[in-house]
Amino acid sequence: MHVNGKVALVTGAAQGIGRAFVQALLEEGAKVALVDRNLEAGEESKAALDEQFEAQRTLFMQCDVTDQEQLQGAFKKTIEHFGRLDVVVNNAGVNNEKDWESTIQINLTSVIRGTYIGLEYMRKGNGGVIINISSLAGKKIFYINPCWATVFPSPAGLCNCTLSNFLHD
Repeated sequence: MHVNGKVALVTGAAQGIGRAFVQALLEEGAKVALVDRNLEAGEESKAALDEQFEAQRTLFMQCDVTDQEQLQGAFKKTIEHFGRLDVVVNNAGVNNEKDWESTIQINLTSVIRGTYIGLEYMRKGNGGVIINISSLAGKKIFYINPCWATVFPSPAGLCNCTLSNFLHD
């Protein structure tokens, strides 16, 4: 997919894989909404990106992806700011076995929610692409982090089921 002139929303965008996605999208001409719960890292990322690219091509929003209203608001603000939404990258993720419920909320529930919110907006427009980041941890026995290994194969199944349902609507 060519992304020049497209608008993307990336969760977990302030660092790591999410930050790399943002960088790549901007290099290819996209406009990007950076969504992350880490305010300091998000503001630093936006400032660094603004030095490389035109400042109006990025928008940072602090958002806890486990909070439905905040996540819905991030999508809404992205469309209000840029006028459209073409790409969603559900990337936010954590690895915290001690707080497994939060891990599931971030790594699975927010991916499902982000997928459905993205589909809702993309159906109103010209379609788009949703990318759900996962881990290979679910493909093998992973004794140390059973929650991680259980949650991370799920986005692949979500993509297959959602696509099937979307095509049959």
